[in-house]
Amino acid sequence: MNENIKKFYDKKMETLEKAKKYMTGIFETEEQVELAVDIFRTRYELCMGTEDAEYQARYTSNQCLKAVFGRIINDDVIDRIQSYDCLRDHINTLESFLNDDTAVLIGQPHTIGTDDYDCIVIGSLSKFKDGLHQDFWMLSDEWNGSGYGMPCELSADKKKKVVAYWKEKGML
Repeated sequence: MNENIKKFYDKKMETLEKAKKYMTGIFETEEQVELAVDIFRTRYELCMGTEDAEYQARYTSNQCLKAVFGRIINDDVIDRIQSYDCLRDHINTLESFLNDDTAVLIGQPHTIGTDDYDCIVIGSLSKFKDGLHQDFWMLSDEWNGSGYGMPCELSADKKKKVVAYWKEKGML
């Protein structure tokens, strides 16, 4: 098990437990929280990529949330639903790297340095070398069409730092 990823994953899980308690304070049950997240996510399924379509999709999902949950839905609650959804997506991404001993986190609170996107980035040696996934994986707070994480390209300088880290650990 990758201890750096595990520590970060554990912190995210603690945050998720707190967020879940907070969300069940807004909604009555965990099932209602899940329903709210599902309705919230429809905005991405409805969106066709144009600015007008994105606006309409956001408006439609917000109206659906208000129709189902009534007055408890406001801009702050919608932001909290998005943050909760984002946190769960980050945890799912981290889970996929837990057993990858070559995976390294780039960014705070870790020591390799911050990434080029001011987000946490995960680099995996096996995915870096296989030719298909030479990008790194960024955990972003913005939706990218399939989740809040996305492949990203680091600067040559940052890649050199990560490659030096892998060499230092005897992986290359």
